[in-house]
Amino acid sequence: MEIAALRQFIANPVQFERGVELYCLHGDNDALKNLLKNSRKSDFLQKKLIVALQEIADKNPTPKKSPKTPKDKSKGSNPDEWVFSMCGRFKAHYTELPEQVWTKRKENGQLYREIKKIHAQLDSTPEGEELASLVRQIVNLGKASRSNRYIIDYWLQFRRNAPEAKLKTNEKKNNAEGLSNNPAILIQRRNNLRSRITKAKKKGDAVLLAELIEEKDLVSTKLAELSQ
Repeated sequence: MEIAALRQFIANPVQFERGVELYCLHGDNDALKNLLKNSRKSDFLQKKLIVALQEIADKNPTPKKSPKTPKDKSKGSNPDEWVFSMCGRFKAHYTELPEQVWTKRKENGQLYREIKKIHAQLDSTPEGEELASLVRQIVNLGKASRSNRYIIDYWLQFRRNAPEAKLKTNEKKNNAEGLSNNPAILIQRRNNLRSRITKAKKKGDAVLLAELIEEKDLVSTKLAELSQ
């Protein structure tokens, strides 16, 4: 039943024909229906129509909204929150997560905010040590986020804690070691990196952007050393 429409007309009874239509649809007094349909608008009929519609509305009160479940401030999260794996195939209610996994999830929220904050400073920061420092921060934050994401996804899929990750022995060093000594090759690589950086900016991929800028800075440093 269009109770909302009834109440709207009662609050603003401008279109008499609309009120008659509503009563003919929902009213049960056939005599009044005939009177309203076959008579011209008058103050008497307007008042009679509003009274009749109000009686219908009173018999169908607006249902009260169910009270909202208070947030569990001890965990700082919405009780209705579900946690999904990156592939979307596995999920768990936050109350199911063990403390270690829940802590990693909260950490990732903070890491994302930090990355977003630092990423906003990149365009306005000139190339140099300050920019390189921002890039290193984003890269490190991204690595920490991915590490946390691995632990979360592993638990969602297997319902047990992930095994401790083995230390990688081939981590990229923050220097120009291993780069070519041919300036032409380095210039071509730097140009390619600049193109990829532009695309990463358009996509808004902060982590990839940070890694590409870090690599470009390494190439630029190597070129500067060769030109001396």
